[in-house]
Amino acid sequence: FAVRYEEVLKQTATVSRYGDVAPARPNAAALWVAAIISGLMLFYVAVTREQPFAENLTPVSSWTFGLIMMLFINGVVAGAAIAITQTVDRWTSVAQGSSGRISPAASLGLVAVASFWASAFLYVFLGLMQKSFTYSVSRAVTTAGVLTISYAIMSYFSPGISWEQSLMWGGNLLYIGLLCGWMVADAFR
Repeated sequence: FAVRYEEVLKQTATVSRYGDVAPARPNAAALWVAAIISGLMLFYVAVTREQPFAENLTPVSSWTFGLIMMLFINGVVAGAAIAITQTVDRWTSVAQGSSGRISPAASLGLVAVASFWASAFLYVFLGLMQKSFTYSVSRAVTTAGVLTISYAIMSYFSPGISWEQSLMWGGNLLYIGLLCGWMVADAFR
């Protein structure tokens, strides 16, 4: 219990040598950098004219290699940004539940491999049923959802990428990338 308390205290506040507790200041610059990088990646998807990567794979037959890379890398950038700015808890405290079992964030990542929207629906459904949401997972799912919709909109303007495919399956790569970015950035926090 004491170790967990100290970890939570470190996340939320800093204690001066006089015993004063001041809330930790998030670094907003990381969010601005992530927003600029995301904007550039979204612009790239809208204007690029690449050949489809896997035309025989029907669910993502219009996807290009550039779109695949942008989705995953943007997820990593977004995950790192929300971890650096302390918008989410430390990954180590979120990855494992209090009972020692796998956490909702990690289990949703496994479901998101098949379908991000199914994992988001599952999170909302279980959260409503149990009357329990964690702000870290909620922010991660919301971030991935907003980025997925943004990529679908930019795919609409792209001459070769189907916006429907980006909307349906783009969140899979984004959410996995977001979890990876969260883990890596948190390791350096």
